[in-house]
Amino acid sequence: MKDKTLSQISLNDVAGLLPLIAAISLVVSVSYDFGFFMRVGVPFSQLPTELSDHARSVLFWAPLGLLATLQVLVQRSMRPSEQDLRKELEPSGLEGLQKELERLQAITKKSKRDEKKSNLMAWSLGAFLVIAIILLGTNLILFAVVAEILIWQTLFHTYIWPRFFKSDLSSPLQTFVKHGPFIIVLFAVIGYYSGELAMHYRPEYKLVSSGTAEAVQVLRTFNKGVLISDDKGVVSFIRWESIERIEKTTISRPFPGILKSVQNSSVNSAKN
Repeated sequence: MKDKTLSQISLNDVAGLLPLIAAISLVVSVSYDFGFFMRVGVPFSQLPTELSDHARSVLFWAPLGLLATLQVLVQRSMRPSEQDLRKELEPSGLEGLQKELERLQAITKKSKRDEKKSNLMAWSLGAFLVIAIILLGTNLILFAVVAEILIWQTLFHTYIWPRFFKSDLSSPLQTFVKHGPFIIVLFAVIGYYSGELAMHYRPEYKLVSSGTAEAVQVLRTFNKGVLISDDKGVVSFIRWESIERIEKTTISRPFPGILKSVQNSSVNSAKN
């Protein structure tokens, strides 16, 4: 299947990709949930989750995923087509062939220099990452992602792929094998940081169960229950049949904008 620009993608192409998109979305959602539950301290295997629960996780990471997809599509649409490249590289006579050979030699030398720089950077960053985690602990998740990008791109594309994989694999399979592991790790990290943010929220709900009310923060809702944290940060799962009702105790207001915030601050200062 030849590469298509953004303007050449039809509805039939999109419809044919829907099953693949659904499968990838489910895998990404499970990866996101794995990172989220790891941060809140609940073993992934102990939660009675269903596929529909993980499918709803798309709502949490979809904005970032859509932005990344849009960026890829725009980049692909801006790439010159195969015909344009062929015309550009087509030599005109012996002189054109000589210039083309010189250009290819220069590109080869530059590629080798860039490969050495990438290898040195990846190995150096990998060693620094290991030392940093030993000294500072395992909270450097974001830094680990940056290191993983460089190490994966360098080691896999330079060493593993040319030696152990056939280059005649289909284009979608090549894309998945090359970039799939990075995407899975990336969204697990995003889920981890989402859990980090959720654990720092103040209790916004009142959960009534067995006649008693408790201030809680709702972390996630599932088909079979709700995952909450109390004011002490203790996380627990409660089934729906044990809950009488959940009431929101704080009112969410939209961000008024910087100018309005400054105005309100000035008014409050004047009153005081």
